[in-house]
Amino acid sequence: MVTQRKGGGWFDIEVIGKEAHAGADPHKGTNAVVELAHLIPVIQGLNDETLGTSAQVTVIRGGDKINIIPAHATASVDVRILDPDEKQRVETFFHSLPGKRLFDKSTIQVTGRIDRLPMAETQKSMAIRDLIIDQAKKMGITMGAITTGGCSDGNLTASVGIPTVDGLGLVGANSHRNDEYVELESIPVMVNLICRVIPQLI
Repeated sequence: MVTQRKGGGWFDIEVIGKEAHAGADPHKGTNAVVELAHLIPVIQGLNDETLGTSAQVTVIRGGDKINIIPAHATASVDVRILDPDEKQRVETFFHSLPGKRLFDKSTIQVTGRIDRLPMAETQKSMAIRDLIIDQAKKMGITMGAITTGGCSDGNLTASVGIPTVDGLGLVGANSHRNDEYVELESIPVMVNLICRVIPQLI
């Protein structure tokens, strides 16, 4: 089960340069792809393991044809935070990126925000955790609790003060990979566990 989750958000970066012939007149263009490439290590520097903050450039696009200096490039960045106070630092960082451009003639536009605050452990959520562990034990199951960087709707319920524990669905591993899998035999077990827990919360 999951008792603590990082918060998260997404930022989109759009770089606008100027087209030119890559062979005949490259000096007349402003290369949006190079500008974006310059920003990527800057964004990478936002990562801070001690604070539990990560910033990952996950999607990039730019250029149309091999012989044209690209006038447009975009990047999407996935950000996760463990400390709620990091929200302001991260958002300020991204919206300051236009001031870090490489080329004076390029334009950088940034949109996005941290839209899910961390799901923190509370005294009431820990009581739910203990109840789940107890019911699982009666079923002969050893349950543990983890903290994860993945977000869920639990971030939203926790942010409005609702005691939240989640991650009690399908059992599996390797999320978002080609070898992601679910242990089918775990489905009736988890359904049974949830059915035991819910009446205790009403």
